[in-house]
Amino acid sequence: MQETERLAFLGTRAAVFAHEVGNPIAGILLSLKCVESQFKKQEVNDPSLISMIRGAIGEIDRLGSLLKEFRSLAPEQTLDLECTDLVKIAEEALALEMIAYRAAGITVKFAFEDALPLVRLDTAKIKQVILNLCKNAVEAMPNGGCLTLKGYRTRGMVVLEISDDGVGVPDDVNIFELFKTTKRGGTGLGLPLVQQIVSAHNGTIDYRSEPGRGATFKVSLAHV
Repeated sequence: MQETERLAFLGTRAAVFAHEVGNPIAGILLSLKCVESQFKKQEVNDPSLISMIRGAIGEIDRLGSLLKEFRSLAPEQTLDLECTDLVKIAEEALALEMIAYRAAGITVKFAFEDALPLVRLDTAKIKQVILNLCKNAVEAMPNGGCLTLKGYRTRGMVVLEISDDGVGVPDDVNIFELFKTTKRGGTGLGLPLVQQIVSAHNGTIDYRSEPGRGATFKVSLAHV
């Protein structure tokens, strides 16, 4: 109950933040683009000034992306549930990422039990969970490594484990707390959103890690 109340509170903060900040950001971005357009029309040739305007536009775009991610923390997750094969979802989610992973020196391994039972899921949102967890895992292995997705059943649940052999998670950081991040340039929004989606499915997510020896995130969902 405490976890549900906390997630609802985060969602309310997200809605208020999105409403109050979204319009000013859009207005500032439009103004900067108008200035850039006028520079082009008037053939202003001041590299430092043009670079400053373009840099500001880039930062506002980044803030817009951050706002979009934060807006995802809606007060309630609306789910479109269907009985689905979790293995298929995982494979589809990573199909377009494989080339980038290989380029980064990442080997991907799938280790799923045969004939796992179906699970009632919102396919798009669970793909979002998988992609977010895999993205974090890959970023924890800047020099390459192994990303492993493991699936099995236990006590009426289907469990998906996503493991890496990267830098691990510090012991003193609550990574599910809003704005808490161990990554340089991270937003601290991805894992709270993942936790909210999993909770909306009446599932659980936890992890185990050892600094310098990787981390394993465990998502447990009730099967049909």
